[in-house]
Amino acid sequence: FQIGICDRLGVGEFPLNRAADAVIEHFRKGTKIVSGPVTVRIEQRPTRSPAVTYDTKIMTPISVRYICIAPGIPAA
Repeated sequence: FQIGICDRLGVGEFPLNRAADAVIEHFRKGTKIVSGPVTVRIEQRPTRSPAVTYDTKIMTPISVRYICIAPGIPAA
């Protein structure tokens, strides 16, 4: 999945980079998120793409590769 870290244009990239680093650290490779019989496991370290600038904001996309294991739940 992708996460977009956004801020106002002109604030500078330091706060944006710090937030992106925190998200990447949160979704470390091997992290498991469990809810009932469903487990989501992060497959590799998230990757950060170059920042995208819009009229009034800047956004850094972060991609998180995962696998979902849901025993007994049929695939859609």
